[in-house]
Amino acid sequence: MIGIRFKKTICFGILMVLQAPALAEVEPGALLWEYDHEARVNSVFERNGVVYLASGGIGSGWAVAAVDATDGEFTWAHTHHLGAVKSVMEKNGTVFSGSYNGTVIAAKANDGAFQWDHAHHPTDGLHAVFVHDGVVYSGGIDNLVIAADANGGDFIWEHEAEGNVFSIFARDDAIYYGSITTGSRTGVNVLNASDGTPLWSHDHHNARVNSVFERNGVVYSGSNNSKVIAADADDGSFLWEHTHHTSYVYSVFQRDGVVYSGSSNGIVIAADAEDGSFLWQHDHHALAVNSVFERNGVIYSGSDEGVVIAAASGSGPPVPDRIFQSRFTGKD
Repeated sequence: MIGIRFKKTICFGILMVLQAPALAEVEPGALLWEYDHEARVNSVFERNGVVYLASGGIGSGWAVAAVDATDGEFTWAHTHHLGAVKSVMEKNGTVFSGSYNGTVIAAKANDGAFQWDHAHHPTDGLHAVFVHDGVVYSGGIDNLVIAADANGGDFIWEHEAEGNVFSIFARDDAIYYGSITTGSRTGVNVLNASDGTPLWSHDHHNARVNSVFERNGVVYSGSNNSKVIAADADDGSFLWEHTHHTSYVYSVFQRDGVVYSGSSNGIVIAADAEDGSFLWQHDHHALAVNSVFERNGVIYSGSDEGVVIAAASGSGPPVPDRIFQSRFTGKD
């Protein structure tokens, strides 16, 4: 069923909106809307009805942008960074982002206005930012995990990792990060959040770990060996793995008993968090999916072709019943 269609050209992309089908017709993985940012999307995060995205690559725009989570309509963007923005997250009215030139920036969530920045990383190559309990953690190919005050960016501590840091996640008193070393040692590593002291690590992947996420005592990770692995959060002991992907796994996320993952061939897969069994997949993206995030029955994903896609996740509360299905079809 297709209703009235309209197109709206915006500063950082083009949005095509179609009238939505009835909620009863929405299956897991069904397309809800699509926003074209016209530059590689490296990270997506949703909170309070807003999807924040980090973008940029070689020869493309460097920006943090915000779009409406219900229909993908552009809200604002900032270009405070001087390099490709690799990671974004919102917390308590502030949007935190990190760029490849080694800078972490805090901006206001309502309009993107600059608040503060820090450049504690000594070299380029920052890949990951995560905010937890008033601290912003960051890591990159300088082999450092750095903790800074989320209220102003003041340095707190640093941990020298055994290799490049590609992802960071924090919960309770632990910091999780995924890495690879120059000697090809890979792993999921865990630090004490208060001072960066190592707690444990595992190398079940035997490949570069691109993404790590923890919930309910289980650490999920995705890597270049096309696997998603679940391990015990207390000691890293192996629980299960799935090999539903046929290419690099760039992002993992878990909510409501479902593990979502995105891969370099443009596929988003949902698997059971208990044992990794396959649930469903979608292939709305044309290129690599760099980031996935789920909330309130919607799975958001961002990719190399510069697109953010919202699809029905099949979990959580129902998707709002309004004009919400959209798809980019071409540029003006």
